[in-house]
Amino acid sequence: MNETYTFEDIDTVVWNCLQGSENAHDYLAYVKTMMGFKAHQKEALKLARQYWDNADSQAFFPKALETVTAIAKSGNTAAMAHLGRWYRLGSGVEVNLELSEQWYQKAVDLNDGKGHTGLGRLCWKSNPNKAAAHFKMAVQMGELNAYSHLADLDRENELEHLQNALQTGEAYADYAYGHYLIRESKTEEEKARHIHWIEKAAKKGYGYAALMVAMHHFKGEMGFDENIETAKEWCRMGCDTGELASLMWFSNRFLYMPESQEEAEQHLMSACMLGDKLAQGYLGGWLVSRGKSFEEQAKGIVWLRSSVAQGHPSAMYTLSDALRKGKGVEVNTKEAHALLEEGANLGNSECQCFLGIDYMYGEGVPANKERAHDLFQIAALQGDLWATFLLGITYESGDGVKQDLVKAFECFTEASKAEFPGAQFRIGRALMRGHGVPKNKPSGVKWLLKAANADHTDAMIVLGATLMSGDGVEVNYRLGASWFQKAADLGNAEAMHELATFHIEGDGVEADFEKVKHWMFKAAGLGQEQAVEWVTENYPDQPSWLKELKNGVTKLEDKSDSE
Repeated sequence: MNETYTFEDIDTVVWNCLQGSENAHDYLAYVKTMMGFKAHQKEALKLARQYWDNADSQAFFPKALETVTAIAKSGNTAAMAHLGRWYRLGSGVEVNLELSEQWYQKAVDLNDGKGHTGLGRLCWKSNPNKAAAHFKMAVQMGELNAYSHLADLDRENELEHLQNALQTGEAYADYAYGHYLIRESKTEEEKARHIHWIEKAAKKGYGYAALMVAMHHFKGEMGFDENIETAKEWCRMGCDTGELASLMWFSNRFLYMPESQEEAEQHLMSACMLGDKLAQGYLGGWLVSRGKSFEEQAKGIVWLRSSVAQGHPSAMYTLSDALRKGKGVEVNTKEAHALLEEGANLGNSECQCFLGIDYMYGEGVPANKERAHDLFQIAALQGDLWATFLLGITYESGDGVKQDLVKAFECFTEASKAEFPGAQFRIGRALMRGHGVPKNKPSGVKWLLKAANADHTDAMIVLGATLMSGDGVEVNYRLGASWFQKAADLGNAEAMHELATFHIEGDGVEADFEKVKHWMFKAAGLGQEQAVEWVTENYPDQPSWLKELKNGVTKLEDKSDSE
């Protein structure tokens, strides 16, 4: 067998072995073996997406492995180095460090520096001194790429090593040198003078370098003007190499842009197929929330389960929510709660918050308000502002903890940094009442207005009542009633009932008995007790829905206070 194959020739051999395959995993294995350096990854990912559902198709990668192994056994050190890397990283094969070491050692025995470079990579973390020795031996054998790795271990001579690595003319050497110069620069102007090294590496096919340039264009850094389209172009270069971070960055930035949505979803799908749990959780959630049919949502459930199986806590929350709502999967509240418990135990603040809500309201578990408070507390400690808001509610109401209006106000103030309308409403209400803070009605009205303008219906009601009663403001019945009207239009049952009473006497609105009936019936339909009583008294021949409501057949709960 021909023993003159170069390192790049082996990559071509692998690609040729896969031609005709209809097995997605063959193409994904190829992408993984390339490690983000451009070859045929763009085509490979397209084929992987095309054949993703052909799980039972014949696999061709074993043939590629067999072919490369035969070339290695014939004495070709490039093939040996490939096999060493594959087994070290699990690229197309299961990780097997013992086999990896054996193949690298075979290359060393034939005086090829790539073997020493590989052995150095194997003990990089466990024995840095031994790794450095291997890299030095690789250099002595003419494998100048080892200088880039040696630079990471010998910081005193880092620049010298990186400059020596430039002799290879390879993309990673350019990137590592440019990264060093930018890192050591003192000013933004100086950094901008060195970005061309990163661009150079990207143009040579190093995917991660392309992503770095894309990010600078996106943010308008390194002397570049902010330009989203240019950022996309650079990021596409990274995506074309199968570089995972590039695939994820493009998806995260552009999935919600209509003109880029299809492309972003393809890149996200590629990242999912490559096994990234974050991508799987993201795409799973996207499909569940955007899917127009149960079948479309079910595809998202598959990705969520894959992400959960890898221990991704955010996917645990998303899957839990789907299980509660029956989106793409049959309703299973027991599994939903178990997922929140698992995610909470892993420290995920989102899971801790929703688990706390379960215990606060007794959803699927016995109510335990003290545990709910504790869960909100630990989530808030992680900087989760929604958790801080929920924590404030427990202090305000004394649920699971001694009532403390001062702490409640502090929590709401902190949570308001995230522009939560619920926090803004509670700040305004506290200022109006002097709860936990000195009474300050002008400031209270300002906060209530913020929340009301964000469609918080309870804030609209309080603001409306404030205007109609002249509490700290000039009496204005019409303006006050208009806030009740807005809250009613958004579905708030209390506002509907109040608006109906206004129409009885013409308080701030015209007296109109048809509108009285309209709003009383709507409020009664939502279970508002006073409206139900009014309908009962004035319309004894009640519609069936109202009779069922009164008999407890229809259970309607308004939990907007915790949202």
